[in-house]
Formats: sequence, structure tokens, C-alpha cells
Amino acid sequence: MLVNNLSSNSNIPNFTHSCQLENIFEEALLETVPEFLKGLTQLPTTANLNEVVFSQEFVTSLNRILIHNPKGILAVSEYTDIYTVGANPGKRVDIAFVSSTQGAFKIKLYTVEAKRLPTGTGNRETEYIYGHFNNGSPSGGIQRFKSGDHGFGLSKSALLGYVEKYNFFHWHTTINDWIIAKATELPDWNNNEQLQKLEISACGKYSISRSVADRLSDTIDLFHFWIKIP
Repeated sequence: MLVNNLSSNSNIPNFTHSCQLENIFEEALLETVPEFLKGLTQLPTTANLNEVVFSQEFVTSLNRILIHNPKGILAVSEYTDIYTVGANPGKRVDIAFVSSTQGAFKIKLYTVEAKRLPTGTGNRETEYIYGHFNNGSPSGGIQRFKSGDHGFGLSKSALLGYVEKYNFFHWHTTINDWIIAKATELPDWNNNEQLQKLEISACGKYSISRSVADRLSDTIDLFHFWIKIP
């Protein structure tokens, strides 16, 4: 049976401030950090470290953690939701947690969208929150949760940020500035969707914050989990 209560686990990274994780999915994400960062140092020097490679390495490390410390869940990469009535089967989310019980339904329990920080230049600069592909479909991380392309029917999900440039404070401030700007431009964005308190790990390699994204008829709580890429 899946539970949301967290057990005491010495493998969870310590934060400089009190950090209350809300569910087993957040716990699993944080436990993965040491294995993920170690794996990056073992990659060939010729490897093209793009977003796809980062996510491949992260999901591999995440599943190793879940095998070593079972929580009743497993992580699926590039998940297409063909199980939930009303979900968009044409959209794939980077990571989805499903039950690891043999024979259980494969419906998503929690989803994670990953983005590089910075995501790019020009019209891709703000893609962590908002953007569009050349065909006009939305590409923004928070935007996809707002539209229901990701996390449809869920009350909680996460964004994973691979921080390659600048520090956590820079991105926390910058992303909130983008959200404020969108709130003045578009009626479906609001100032209350800004990221809240930023908490940085004692070693400075990862951070967390939280926000609420407004959807058409409800809201979704978002866990922002950022890792400093060496």
C-alpha cells in the first residue's frame, strides 16, 4: 500500500532550514541526488550533456534508489497518460511515478517535468514557466501543469531543474519575475503562483521551493527541486 507518511531516513540530504517533505515522491527525488551526481562524473568526456541525458541519468539513479529502498513505487521515463479519462495522450511528461505492485493499474500517482536552467535563449529563455514550440503547442514547464497537459487529475507534482549557470537565488528571483510579468499579460496567470520560500541544502548542491499553479477549475501544488550540475 502506498503511504504519504515519511519514515526517518538518513539518506535524505539535510537542509539549512527545517524542510518538511510532504510525500514519498519528494523523498525519493531527494534521495536520488548523491547517486545522480556521482553518475554524472562517470560519464564519458565526449558525452553531450543535454536535457535528455540528464533525465536519463536521473531516472536510472532514481530507480536504483527505489530498488534499494522500496516505497511501493517505480519511476517511468517519458510517460504518456493513456489511462486517465480526460488526459491528453499526445503529451509526455519526463517522469511519472506508478505503483510497483505486480498487476496494479499503471495510472500516474505523481509527475515530474524537467528543465535545464537556463533553458536557452530568445523565445526559449522563459521555458521553465512559459513557451511554445514552432507548431504552437505549449512548451513551458509550469504552463503545461496549468493547462493540464501534465499532472491532469493530480493535486501535486514537481518540476526538476538542472542548474547549469548562476545560483539558486538567481533562478528563484528570475522565475518569480517572469511569473509576475505573465500575470500582467495573460488573464490565466496570477501573482499568487510565484515560488515561495527557497531552501538550499547544507552542501549547496540542491534546493527546494513550492508554488501553486491555477488550472481552469482547480489548482495543483508544485514542488520545485533544483540540482546544481557540476
